[in-house]
Amino acid sequence: MANLTYRQIEAFRAVMISGTTSGAADILCVSQPAVSRLLSDFEDTVGVPMFERQKKRLVPTPEAHMFYAEVERAFISLEKLKRAADELRELHRGSLRIASMPAASLEFVPFAVKRFSEDNPGVSLSFQIRSTQQVADLVASQQFDVGIVSAVPHMDMSIQVEPLADSRLVCVFPQDHPLGEKDLIRPEDLEGEFFISMGTDQSLRHKIDSVFDSAGVNRKLLVPESVTSRPAHRTADLQ
Repeated sequence: MANLTYRQIEAFRAVMISGTTSGAADILCVSQPAVSRLLSDFEDTVGVPMFERQKKRLVPTPEAHMFYAEVERAFISLEKLKRAADELRELHRGSLRIASMPAASLEFVPFAVKRFSEDNPGVSLSFQIRSTQQVADLVASQQFDVGIVSAVPHMDMSIQVEPLADSRLVCVFPQDHPLGEKDLIRPEDLEGEFFISMGTDQSLRHKIDSVFDSAGVNRKLLVPESVTSRPAHRTADLQ
């Protein structure tokens, strides 16, 4: 038995969709005789009658409907493969817009951007630093392709979220600070201490504040407006 060809299957599918060989010819952009020939070869190869000829229409047999279901599944898989190929091609050219919260923009994102640029030299990258909520809003509005953020209280449902890593919060202070002897720092330990926090436009800042508010702890906030985490790296210099 001869093998089915892709063109024969295309002709069968087009007839199933349109109901006539002329309609199938329009779908495939070929002549009607060409469709009739392909369909005849298709039925000969399958060895089962697929259509009943009624006037000018082709009425599918039960076997045709069963086979058509398999054909559609195969075509859906082919479309997925085509999309995957398109995505692979686009990965090596075009542009990628990245927005990041300040804390991730110091080391993590620049390192990732450098590696991506080395692997994909044809892709143009743009990178901007914004607050966590601004990053989420920019991605939701499709002004940026990728956003790096911590937890966002009000995340748009249109955004696809992929966890990258878990991190822990630490307390940083000078080496000779009395709290250096403690294995665990509690909110009440920081009563009256100078405290460098994140900017007021960062969602994590509000979570940190709520912890201290719940504990009734008053801190001496330094640079309480919008800041990055870089000042925290300098805390050890404070005396």
